[in-house]
Amino acid sequence: MNKKEQERLKREEEKERIDDEARRKAIKELTVAIEELVSGRKKPEDLEGIIAEAKTLAQQWKNPHSAKHPKNRRPLFDENSRNTTILLAALVVVLREDHELLELIRRRFPNKLENLIDAVLNADLRELVEAIASSQPEPTRTEVSEWKRRKSHRNFYNSIEYQFGGAAEAERRTTLSALGGLPYEPTCLDDIFAGETVNMQGLEDLFFGIDRHRLSELVSERNRIKRGREVRYDYRAVTEIMDSLLTEPRKKRKRSTPGRPPRERWLNDNERRARVLSRIEARINSFPVREDIKDAFLKVVHDHYLPDSGKK
Repeated sequence: MNKKEQERLKREEEKERIDDEARRKAIKELTVAIEELVSGRKKPEDLEGIIAEAKTLAQQWKNPHSAKHPKNRRPLFDENSRNTTILLAALVVVLREDHELLELIRRRFPNKLENLIDAVLNADLRELVEAIASSQPEPTRTEVSEWKRRKSHRNFYNSIEYQFGGAAEAERRTTLSALGGLPYEPTCLDDIFAGETVNMQGLEDLFFGIDRHRLSELVSERNRIKRGREVRYDYRAVTEIMDSLLTEPRKKRKRSTPGRPPRERWLNDNERRARVLSRIEARINSFPVREDIKDAFLKVVHDHYLPDSGKK
């Protein structure tokens, strides 16, 4: 790489850094302005500067129904919109770029993204532990519960039930990516469809709410891929677990602990079950998949997809 090319890359990196800083600053300022205005702590005249900036940003949000070609679309918000609405619209515009980029990464490189998210969450946990062990103020109960909530929700967002059951798509319809962004695609099984393997944490993510010991019991020895001390699981294990969970009878187990609720069947609701299975079938038919993998999933789908029956 010659000197001219190095200088160009350096300028681009510097521009990206400045843009990122400006975006973070805008997010913080817009968030504070919304809180101050809605809570009544400040009046619109006290926030004239940020409101003016918000109006400029809001102009970038175009009405998708005003014209067929994006270039000819009119702004969704005009000068007569309420100040709170303008500030919220501007915040969406600022957040939208990062959100759509994240969705693109999630679609293209789901495993790498999950590894990065895990690394971030684990780093947060280490900070909490270090704070407890050091002279820093001990983390509050709220901070600890927030970390647990983020970890738990992260796993749920990667589950088959969430992504194929309609909840994820419904949420997307109310978020920024639905307005001119990428269409929703359930991707949590894409690596499995591609013939890749996951560890036990990956299985727990896919079957959120099912204990790892129970999942392990549902996988036969022949469907465990052993690499030294590590055990990996591919499409055979996933379809075996799905078939076992969907075949379970509707019965209550004996309560070993007083007050403990009975274990619910996976996809216990017939409508949700039909939705999940039909969408798995649609997803696996939407791009090339190895025949053995495709056949294994379609067998589970066809064996258990009874949308008009309450027998299963």
